[in-house]
Order: sequence, then structure tokens, then C-alpha cells
Amino acid sequence: MRLRSVLVIATSILSVAGATLLDASADPPISTKSMLEVELKTALKARVESAQAVFDAMLTAFKPSTVSLEDIVDASKELSEAQVAAAANSGEAIAALTAYVQRAKLLESNVEMQYKAGVAGVNAKEYFTAKRERQSAEIALLEARIKAEH
Repeated sequence: MRLRSVLVIATSILSVAGATLLDASADPPISTKSMLEVELKTALKARVESAQAVFDAMLTAFKPSTVSLEDIVDASKELSEAQVAAAANSGEAIAALTAYVQRAKLLESNVEMQYKAGVAGVNAKEYFTAKRERQSAEIALLEARIKAEH
């Protein structure tokens, strides 16, 4: 029941954000590049807010073991992708990816403790999924840092 409430809230937030974007597309065509960039920046910011809300809802639901690890991993990844897409420069993108790495490390640590303690429902698959997600986050951060050096 609690998961359903969390998912209803997250879905409502995404629906409002989607409706806002659809309403904006009904406007007459924008003729200048700078106006399009402003519209894109607004849309990207709304996407970050929606992704953050979904991640927060999933994290809240994950603590009492009512959301799967895959759901929380997907929410974290989507939040990172939204933040990187909305980044105005490589520094902001690197900051977003650094936050992604921190979320992944925290998740891996929690899952590892549960796995080693023999908590029901937390098995090798969950542990190595969390570990793989942390490794993927670290790789994405390293790639962004290398790209920023060029």
C-alpha cells in the first residue's frame, strides 16, 4: 500500500511536468535560437525536478524494502542523466556525476551490509547489481573528467 502511494505521487509529478511540456509545445513556433535555448533549459530543469522527486520517492520506499533494487538504481540513473543533460558546462556535469557516484556508493554500502548480514531478499544478485551500478557511475565520472580536459 505504501509503495502504491509513493508511485502515485511520483506519477502525478511526472504527469504535471509532461503536461507543462505539452502545453508549451502548443505555443506558436519560436523563431530565434536563444528563445529555443531558454525553452530547452526550462524543460531540462523541469526534468531534473521530476527525476529528483522520483528518486526521493524510491529511496523513501526502498528503506523499508518495498521497492526493488532495480527500481532505485533506475531512478538514480535517470536523475543523473537529467542533471547532466541540464548542466550548463562540464563543471556542472561533473558535479552531477559526482553526486551520482555518492548515491551509488551509499546504495552499495547499504546492500552490502544487508547481504553480509543475511537479510532475507538481499542476495548476491542485489549485491553485485549495486556494485556494478557504483562502478558504472565511477566510469561515467571519469569519462566526463577526461572529456573536460580536452
